[in-house]
Amino acid sequence: MRAPRATLPPGRTGRRTVAGRWCLLDQVGAGATASVWRARDLHTGGLVAVKVLGAHTGALMARFFREQEIRLRHPHLLTATGWAAEEDVVLLTTDLVTGGTVRALLAEHGPLPEPVVARILQQTLRALAVVHAAGLVHRDVKPGNLLLEGRDDGGIHVRLGDFGVALDPSAPRLTVAGPVGTEGYLPPDATLTPDLRHDLYAVGVLGLHLLTARRPHPGGPTDPGSPWPPTRLRALLERLVAPRADDRPDSAGHALALLESLAIEAPQGAWVRDCLGPAPDEVAALAHRVHERRVRLTSAAVLLASGAVIGGCATFLRVLLG
Repeated sequence: MRAPRATLPPGRTGRRTVAGRWCLLDQVGAGATASVWRARDLHTGGLVAVKVLGAHTGALMARFFREQEIRLRHPHLLTATGWAAEEDVVLLTTDLVTGGTVRALLAEHGPLPEPVVARILQQTLRALAVVHAAGLVHRDVKPGNLLLEGRDDGGIHVRLGDFGVALDPSAPRLTVAGPVGTEGYLPPDATLTPDLRHDLYAVGVLGLHLLTARRPHPGGPTDPGSPWPPTRLRALLERLVAPRADDRPDSAGHALALLESLAIEAPQGAWVRDCLGPAPDEVAALAHRVHERRVRLTSAAVLLASGAVIGGCATFLRVLLG
């Protein structure tokens, strides 16, 4: 039997409203299991991101409910803010992040400058410190799960999302699962009980991937086929991708301290603005102006319609009364 699939507006635009609240405006992304839409919250008038589950199999539904129940709050995390289901559509909502993914940035611009890579790693480690403090292992740190925003000061802001395979290693599990994650980002010890150092290994692979724009392969970043580029980050990345977990930093905070001790300069603001577009505050201001304009136009239309009705009534009375 085929799994039921969500019925959405055709193409990348549409105006379907789900659960009387979420008006899907346009599709901004799609993966193997879900699509992501820009949507308007009809209760608040604000814009949000809506992740719509593509098929309703048992495994995907379990992953969906796992993701929506993780509500960690931190500037560098992107977790669910709500969820809804209606007929054939199951969705969760998050903040709307406008700068795309690190994967898209890498595809468009090739190897990234060392200061940009350092800042992405720094903020990813800050996010992971919060995740690990909550007793969770993310298990899928990679460019496609890192969302980007430009900042008003010309800086870069990273948010780690997609918690569908995150888990608490100490919690009982019904089945013994094999390695979970993305090929090339899995450490040699991935077959063992999930450990926070698995996430740190993925951060090391991430750094090398961003510096070279070469996709990691199952041989691992220390394979002779993956040469190291000249970078001040090399010593740290080598520790992060050490084959033995005990040779890696013992926490995200430890790795973060090692990174910050390198004192790598901030990315150039012009480069960030060119690549990521306007800051969130600018986008919000634009959306607010558009919303106000719609309100003014609607009000004007109501007034015009009211004027027409009143004018019509006055004419009718004049005719009736002679």
